[in-house]
Amino acid sequence: MLRFLRPEGPAELYGFTTDVRYPSDFELLNDFCLTHPRSPFNHQMVLQRTQPEVRHLLVGSPVTEIRPAESATFRELDVNELLSAPEEIFGITLEPGDVQTLWKILDGP
Repeated sequence: MLRFLRPEGPAELYGFTTDVRYPSDFELLNDFCLTHPRSPFNHQMVLQRTQPEVRHLLVGSPVTEIRPAESATFRELDVNELLSAPEEIFGITLEPGDVQTLWKILDGP
């Protein structure tokens, strides 16, 4: 179990088991995440990064910062901050084509 220390105590982030998994266990969920119109991953940026001193979460335009034993902070990012957030906050370098795709998502339908 991967846990993160919160003011109210440890919070579980991820659990792992030794249960046998098969490709079919993942195929339906993977297909939903990639293709379904209501999938949260198709119309907004979803990123997270956990480091020893801080955990960052971004879903859409608000970024959440969680530090051990402190209350979470929230901040709404503007379009320019959203374009730079993958690299500056999450350590992800986007290719030029990815930046263009992200711009189209942020610009809306």
